[in-house]
Amino acid sequence: MKKFQIFKRIFFLVAFIVFILAVIPAQKLPELNLWDKSNHFIAFFVLTALFIYAFKYKYHIAFIELLAYGVFIEIAQYFSINRSSEFLDVVADALGIITAIILIYLFRILKTINYNSKVKIV
Repeated sequence: MKKFQIFKRIFFLVAFIVFILAVIPAQKLPELNLWDKSNHFIAFFVLTALFIYAFKYKYHIAFIELLAYGVFIEIAQYFSINRSSEFLDVVADALGIITAIILIYLFRILKTINYNSKVKIV
């Protein structure tokens, strides 16, 4: 099995878990003692990294598709029992996506420089 196929499977599994955690009643969720927005940031950071490695899309496509997924989750939360949707959740999603894209971009630049130079950086 190719590496990108594994990333695809992991991406869809994580995306499913994120959706389920987002729509089940908040009382049934484990208490993580994290700020709510950090949960969104971490989830979409991980989803973005998996998405980029699984599908090889350009960064702006990853941003648009994953932000749309974040908005979809907020809409689903609006209609869920004992859940609420917040604009700041989408902002936290966007920040997680952007941070992952920037770090992956920088990592790829360093990898290219490292590959093309005699002095190894990483």
